[in-house]
Amino acid sequence: MRVLVAGGTGYIGRRLVSELLDAGHEVCVLTRSQAKAQTLLDASCRIVEWDLNPESTWAEEIASADALVNLSGENLASGRWSEKRQRLFLQSRIDSTRALVEAVRNARQRPKVLINSSAIGFYPAFDEKKITEETPPGKHFLASLCTQWESEALKIKQFHVRVVLLRIGLVIGPDSGLLKKMLPPFRLGLGGPLGSGRQWMSWIHVDDVVGLILLALQDAHIEGPINATAPGAVRNREFTATLAHVLHRPAFFRVPAFALKLALGEQGNAALMSQRVLPEKALYHGYNFRYTDIGTALRDALTKDRT
Repeated sequence: MRVLVAGGTGYIGRRLVSELLDAGHEVCVLTRSQAKAQTLLDASCRIVEWDLNPESTWAEEIASADALVNLSGENLASGRWSEKRQRLFLQSRIDSTRALVEAVRNARQRPKVLINSSAIGFYPAFDEKKITEETPPGKHFLASLCTQWESEALKIKQFHVRVVLLRIGLVIGPDSGLLKKMLPPFRLGLGGPLGSGRQWMSWIHVDDVVGLILLALQDAHIEGPINATAPGAVRNREFTATLAHVLHRPAFFRVPAFALKLALGEQGNAALMSQRVLPEKALYHGYNFRYTDIGTALRDALTKDRT
């Protein structure tokens, strides 16, 4: 299979490209910084610079691709969510997805599938109710972002391209963005629950994110939204207690909800959002999760992080 990956230099993208190459697939990465990509990716990976203009030379790569994977978009963890940054979060996702759709429109030959990343931020916050792929969207900023992003991706269906919307949970793995933020205070013994600690955290190990992408590439029956979350969602207090236990540190320093919202604004509200998201479609299609227990996932991530 020849797979075209947009956003291949990001955390998930780098792991995906490596797995695709190991499996014998041909990979082409679209990137806005060819020099950066060359330092991060395997030399056997083809790297093409793109400018989001669907009439530029990068668009010629579409015609020889069997599949597209779109992981591009401004990092949500980078800085406070000001109105300006929220516009950037949205526009970076809309523009990149729109460029891919337009390039497919103009292509003499079209890929069979587009796997477009999204997030469980699509869903509303629920204290107890379980969330599946059938749950309607929420009414907060992340839900609006994901809804518009997915809507742009679904436009490619008119060209008879199968679309998979990968709604990704909190990603755990060596050097993942989530752990990068959490580890410094926890290693100092200053970690603890956020707010009440009762809110659900729907997590997934990066190896399982990549595994689900590989499954979706190969299984033509998978279409539409699919939750990329482990079956074992945990409450924030269990997550933080487990992280502290793995690090052999205490976790007594609770962060009050008002302080988190004051410090981070809209991002603080997102951090406190309770979502128990179930991977019903992944399980239905026979995906065998490598990590279903939060302790095992954290131990794996932190062991590899130290090596």
